Amino acid sequence: MSEQVIKALNLSHNNLLEALQDIITALTMNTSVKSLDVSHNKFDLPASKLLASFVTATGLRALHVNGCGLSDNDCLNLAYCLSEGRNHTLLTLEMSGNQIGDAGANCIGDMLSSNNTLRCLDLSWNNFKAPGAKDRERMEWGAVIMTGALEGMRRGLALGLRTNKALEYLNISWNGVEDEGGQYFGEMLKDNEFLKSLDMSHTRIGPEACMVISDGCINNSCLEELHLNYNPCGQEGGRHLMLMLQHNDFLQRLCLEGCSFVSSDSGTKLTVVGKAGNGESGLLAGGCADFHQHDADGNYTLDMASTSDKAIASFLCLLENEYPGSMSAVKMDGKKLKEDGSPPIKELNWPLKFPLRGTFTCNFKAKTSGQAKMKECWGEWFHRYEEKCRELGVVPMSRVYEML
Repeated sequence: MSEQVIKALNLSHNNLLEALQDIITALTMNTSVKSLDVSHNKFDLPASKLLASFVTATGLRALHVNGCGLSDNDCLNLAYCLSEGRNHTLLTLEMSGNQIGDAGANCIGDMLSSNNTLRCLDLSWNNFKAPGAKDRERMEWGAVIMTGALEGMRRGLALGLRTNKALEYLNISWNGVEDEGGQYFGEMLKDNEFLKSLDMSHTRIGPEACMVISDGCINNSCLEELHLNYNPCGQEGGRHLMLMLQHNDFLQRLCLEGCSFVSSDSGTKLTVVGKAGNGESGLLAGGCADFHQHDADGNYTLDMASTSDKAIASFLCLLENEYPGSMSAVKMDGKKLKEDGSPPIKELNWPLKFPLRGTFTCNFKAKTSGQAKMKECWGEWFHRYEEKCRELGVVPMSRVYEML
């Protein structure tokens, strides 16, 4: 008779305190458990250290620690045990509903840059808007802490994902990512070749983040699901995402429920270098929200260090590919890149190999019969999109079509 072993253990919702440490210590001697759920039990720092040791010493494949009140210090312990090849078995990690702030997310990003095993990570309902720097002095970060803990979620996590070669599912919904953080994730999508599902619902990302995310998706051939539900994307954010779908053949599911597509864009006006409303190059109030793909004519001065400005340049290159001869007087830092002023799209592999810094200037005049024709093309394409949605059993966004 074969010996029976426990492979999955669920201890959630038991209000374990001191007993939790004893249980984890006992489990360290049991290598048969492959899935452990200790969600909704209060954790302290000693318990999180024991749990990290347990993960390192056993062949655990799934760990669920949702709603355990984990702090940045607790997060450090778990991130450390999964980094630098210390663990080769854990595939799923759920840490939803904890108190992990920017500094903790920064450590997770550092872990992801070296972990090639983890496939599923849930960080939803955390506190990724905390300053992070306040608690930095009393944390034993060692070499794990990265520069810029203040922007751990917004930069560190996205940076880790740019080089990660394993994670397929990431949920960061219900966190304060906001527009700036959304742009970092959009940039990440250009480099990441493994992530298949990204959930950024309820993260307060707006039109500028949508533009950079759209640009990232255009250059991405692996992402299959993107969830942006209940974000203030606005009309312009919707337009950018719709244009992205024209150039992306890999994304299978795009969720945009409750994204304020019909209401007018609102929010703080930004002052960035961009397209001037009067046709002259110069400073523009409103940022990328004033850029319309179906009416892109104008003179542009774009800062390539800005993710939103780089996204505008990418869209202009895409339009140039569709309507050759639209872009002229192309310069980088005031110097022509080609004698005739045409864009070196093929020669320099633009927009994939855009320079990281510099001032990009150009004139754009679409080689079409005008805005009406481009708008008509948009309408025809959107009808095809609605038909595809019905084929897949997805509710088409007919209200978005009304705004176009």
